[in-house]
Amino acid sequence: MSQFEPNSEAAQLPRNRIIALAIAATLMLGILIWRMYFLQVIEHEKHLAVANQNRIDVRPLKPKRGLIFDRNDILVADNQPSFNLNLVPEKVESQDQIKTLLPQYIKLTEDQIKIIDKMKSIPRRPFEPLNIKDRLTSEEIASIVVNQHKLPGIQVEAELRRFYPYSNVMAHILGFVGHLTESEKRALSSDKQGITHVGKKGLELSYESMLSGKSGHEFIETNARGRMIRTLQTEHATAGNDLKLTIDVQLQNAMFNILSEHKRAAAVAINPQNGEILAMSSVPSYDPNSFVYGISQKEYNQLLHNKLRPLFNRAVQGQYPPGSTIKPMIGLAALNLGTTTWDYKIWDPGYFQIENQPQRYRDWKRWGHGKVDLERAIIESCDTYFYDVSHKTNIDALASQMTNFNFGHPTGIDLNGESKGLFPTSQWKKARFEKPWYPGETLIASIGQGYVLATPLQLAQATAILANYGKSTTPHLVSQFKEHKEGSDWIKIEYPSQSLFDMDAPGVKANWSKMINAMQKVVTSTHGTAKKINNDLNYTIAGKTGTSQVVAIAQNKRYDADALLEEHRDHALFVGFAPVENPTIALAVIVENGGGGGSVAAPVARQIFDAYMALSIKVNN
Repeated sequence: MSQFEPNSEAAQLPRNRIIALAIAATLMLGILIWRMYFLQVIEHEKHLAVANQNRIDVRPLKPKRGLIFDRNDILVADNQPSFNLNLVPEKVESQDQIKTLLPQYIKLTEDQIKIIDKMKSIPRRPFEPLNIKDRLTSEEIASIVVNQHKLPGIQVEAELRRFYPYSNVMAHILGFVGHLTESEKRALSSDKQGITHVGKKGLELSYESMLSGKSGHEFIETNARGRMIRTLQTEHATAGNDLKLTIDVQLQNAMFNILSEHKRAAAVAINPQNGEILAMSSVPSYDPNSFVYGISQKEYNQLLHNKLRPLFNRAVQGQYPPGSTIKPMIGLAALNLGTTTWDYKIWDPGYFQIENQPQRYRDWKRWGHGKVDLERAIIESCDTYFYDVSHKTNIDALASQMTNFNFGHPTGIDLNGESKGLFPTSQWKKARFEKPWYPGETLIASIGQGYVLATPLQLAQATAILANYGKSTTPHLVSQFKEHKEGSDWIKIEYPSQSLFDMDAPGVKANWSKMINAMQKVVTSTHGTAKKINNDLNYTIAGKTGTSQVVAIAQNKRYDADALLEEHRDHALFVGFAPVENPTIALAVIVENGGGGGSVAAPVARQIFDAYMALSIKVNN
């Protein structure tokens, strides 16, 4: 075979390669076509949604917070426009320029300057403004506007912010709102995402879900950098519900001013017939408006470490030995248990002594009251009588009766942080101290000392129950709410009521009537411990004074207020209700370390009663 003759195998090889390449190219083209079909047809909806997410930004719209009114439709928690200084980092050309120039036009704190320093690291949405300063003055606004061209990224925006027109007068009732913390932001539900402030204390916290409303949404078309192009759709926010309180702000103001004559005091006024709290005050107080815009750490520390504790709501959280203010309830309990009667009398030499024990349980009146029955024991606040009766009464049986007056457990008020007080039992002491109950401790408990503790709210509620012949309604501050819908009206909130004592049992109602009569004589009798407030009284009051010891006095020592530190002096207390024939207000007053209940707390109560009666006459007229 000639060397130039074609080789058939060599000629076949390029042909095979071409065929293989053609097959491979066809397969790859087929795969490409299938992939395109899969992406553009089968997964069309999925990728369209992803594309829209990149193109459409959903921004939450802040709802308007509900307003709060007093019982007479006076606004006590408002929303007022505030002009705020904001920074949009994406629009800032020079961070150093902003940091240098801005303080030349308005005054900034160190914390506000730190926001500029950290503007790129603070988590947020693209082009979402950062708040630097609230409540700009008109001069500050003018200065920013004039120099706007030098401050790219800086803008002034108006926003509604909470405002409390009655400031410290209503602080312990309303509480306040404040900026969301990071943990609170993470806990927000989907319908609350636009909210920047939440209730931190008081009714603002208790009714947060009703007041805050629901966020709306704005669907924004954006470019690749996140800058807004246009608004595609808006779902408006739903404003929070308005609340109407049981509080009469005029009475509240009067009560606050009366209490403010003392360093530390509290009072609660309740309508016995329906549980409505008419006024409730604790002094000293604070300005809740300071917290709305973010209180400085220095200001907060001053409040927190103030020895007078202005942030502490004494009316609901303060637990005090109630002293003799509980004697009417102890007396009714002993009558129910059969350990005394109205006719039972004792001889009071100024002390009581348990048989075969050396200790003397002293009466406040060192020389004694002489012959005393239950009525006189109430009128003159005879300790010895209650020592005698309680010595015949089991502490656990007594505690079960006092529980019906709401001692030892929370009242259920619609306010967070209520203290529950304490009326001890033998089982409680065993669990708490691993010690048995001693008879002398029952004596001390019967005059509201020892382990017994109560809040001013509990004392007011117990007095309301007594005034209303054993009927109790949960004390409350909010009576109605209203939704922000066209044509909506106020909706009443129902609170549970119950009869805690059987008034149909033989002699029970008569015992209550006699006790109320004895309490009235506390004020009207020449020997009554509250006779001081009977001068020129043109309505009827039934009451009971109380003076509770803060520190123990040795057996043979006399109480000397001048020899004690102020915080170790006696508390002054008074409870009462008016008018006796048809009670519409039950009141409890405490003046911390104020001295005698009859000399200090009773006159304070008289002033509050007078203010209430004057307002009632005004309303009726």
